[in-house]
Amino acid sequence: MKAQSVHSRRSRSEPVVIPVTIVREGCTKIAENIYELSDHANRFLDVSEDIISRRIACILVIHAIDEAGKLIEIMRKMVAAERDHESAISVEGFYSHKMKGLEAGTIGLLAIDWLDKIATQLGAAAGAGQPAPFMEYRAHLERLHQDFPYEREHALYVNLAAEKWLTPETPEMSDIAFDAYLLGSLALLVQYGITTGASFADLSDIARQVSSLDAKQLADKSRKKDP
Repeated sequence: MKAQSVHSRRSRSEPVVIPVTIVREGCTKIAENIYELSDHANRFLDVSEDIISRRIACILVIHAIDEAGKLIEIMRKMVAAERDHESAISVEGFYSHKMKGLEAGTIGLLAIDWLDKIATQLGAAAGAGQPAPFMEYRAHLERLHQDFPYEREHALYVNLAAEKWLTPETPEMSDIAFDAYLLGSLALLVQYGITTGASFADLSDIARQVSSLDAKQLADKSRKKDP
């Protein structure tokens, strides 16, 4: 199947070929976005514990999850390219807003699944079974997984007058903080890996790297007292 150059726009629906060197740069930028969004979410939680700060922090986390889903999807393509010794990857609908819109509601689920995997491993590392804090956090992720397309739409298109940004159930402060902490950790590890020349196969093993951290320390640092 023929794929057009990244610089050619003959058809918005055609796949484009992107050199792996450019992809690595792009992944660095996405990781930077994830870290900044997560950091800003934590700043709002630090400033105030009121419901408005929690909702703003939640919007920022939704954006970070959306970016993390894109990063995970691209990393998967890069793993295949490295395995097959390809010099570029092909991306469907690169210029098609319609195709991107159709994928947008589901690609963030990749990041939520990653968060759930981390929570499961951290819970197991913290002690026998699943300690209560991690079980509660996984329940939050399950709700987020079900509602993500709706919450993403309202996070990306904020209409303050109509209050369309207000989600039906704002997550607990501790859950938002944990989302932000883990997403920020993902971003930092990916940035470090790309800087040091790690392969994408190594970067894709990011869950093992995060779960190898001290589970109790992670929980103490990221989970905050709910108002």
